[in-house]
Amino acid sequence: MITPARPPGRPAAPYPNGQLSRPGAATRLKAMSSLVIGNRLPGPFAHRVVWFARSGDVVVLPSHPTGDFLDRVRRLAALPAGEPRIAVPPAGRQGAEWLDDDRLAVPGFVGELRMLAGARGVDRVLPVRGDAAVHRLARAAGLDGPPGAAADPAEQDGGLVGTPSQFRAVAGGTATPIPEGRVCAGPREAEDFVWRLLCGGRSALVRTGRGSEPGAADELIVPVGGRPGADAGTTVAIGDRETLAEYLDKNWRRYRGDEASPVVVEHYILDCGRLHIEFLAAPEGVSVLFHGHAPAAAPRDALVIPPRPELVPDLADFIGQATQVMATVRDLGHIGYGSLDAALTPSGRVLFTGLTCGLSAATHLDAVARLAVGTDYLDTRVLIVRDRVRWSALGAAEEVLAREGLGFDPRTRTGVLLTGDDLGAALGAGDGAVGGVRGPAGVFGPAGPSGQFLAVGRDHAHAGELEAGALTALGAAAPAG
Repeated sequence: MITPARPPGRPAAPYPNGQLSRPGAATRLKAMSSLVIGNRLPGPFAHRVVWFARSGDVVVLPSHPTGDFLDRVRRLAALPAGEPRIAVPPAGRQGAEWLDDDRLAVPGFVGELRMLAGARGVDRVLPVRGDAAVHRLARAAGLDGPPGAAADPAEQDGGLVGTPSQFRAVAGGTATPIPEGRVCAGPREAEDFVWRLLCGGRSALVRTGRGSEPGAADELIVPVGGRPGADAGTTVAIGDRETLAEYLDKNWRRYRGDEASPVVVEHYILDCGRLHIEFLAAPEGVSVLFHGHAPAAAPRDALVIPPRPELVPDLADFIGQATQVMATVRDLGHIGYGSLDAALTPSGRVLFTGLTCGLSAATHLDAVARLAVGTDYLDTRVLIVRDRVRWSALGAAEEVLAREGLGFDPRTRTGVLLTGDDLGAALGAGDGAVGGVRGPAGVFGPAGPSGQFLAVGRDHAHAGELEAGALTALGAAAPAG
């Protein structure tokens, strides 16, 4: 058992919506110790929230990160050994891959966490998502909010915009361009819309709003002979209306999820690039953290920060529209991190596709870049992120980069950093085969050890050279198979 070193010096305050600090103090991002919670993300994706932690913090994760990964976080963040403190609850009903609600409510774990938070003076909470389970955990750990704080996190957490249907409502209210689609209360309404698309040789994307990253749990319905897309976990080919009706009836409950939310069905456009933008919403305003572009050839596996201007000619309009949406979300009650995704169609149109209130699978890149480069990284460097990169082990991958002269050099603030570890090893590959059409192989990563790197260059050309060199060197050293 852990004895608290001292009681908190002031009333503790959880911020279950991902708020960084008390209202009016948003600029003091790390003035107190934090309880960082990697909920709503599978193991290795959740491990990336360690990048937000500092000395004195406690990080709750679904599983333990590798020692190599923690060593590299500590080295870049100048943290002493043993920091931050990692806490992993016992496995739950669904295993140990996710921080499911039951794992956050285990009495013995909650008791230990309460003492640990007291000993370290923890007085704020930074979860991936501020759901009810996080709010209950914060209260059980002695981190009740000040008088007047909302008892229901949905009242503070932009609960009005937490699903694809709610996002479409917000987008409609701000005249934000979105894909043609329908918010469907039942399968017959979806059937009419999807069948019209299929008859025209087009595809439909069923958005569930669940999963660890945009599209991971979504489903693409294509005509027979149609191409699978890169933005869905599974793809199914359907050739007649009777089969479509039966399929929708069979899967409707799965689409709606436990919350019984309306189902969004949208026209899916092939060969789109992806735009991503991260924000920090504070009571006094909304600020952009970073924005990036993923090419159509690798919409999930690559992100260029900031985008090449020639590839996104209407970048200023995209940022302006995204900022307007996030400002509206803040006005609805969300304070903290948030992000938006959009499709960049082959014709050059920008169509917004989703909103995340809280940490995304990419938010940690801002923390990494600030540590490695400084707060001016958007003005002085170009970053290229590559995910699902195979290697034999993180330590071996770093040795390969150093040997090839590609490793990150803190003096020049350029080079390649390893920022995520063991995606494939922990989660495996999933080919998403449904109805005879294969979805994207490895929604979470290729089979075997893999991870994420961040190439930091002086400009786009230099960052591209580092990216290409790292892919070649790591590919040559990766295990066969």
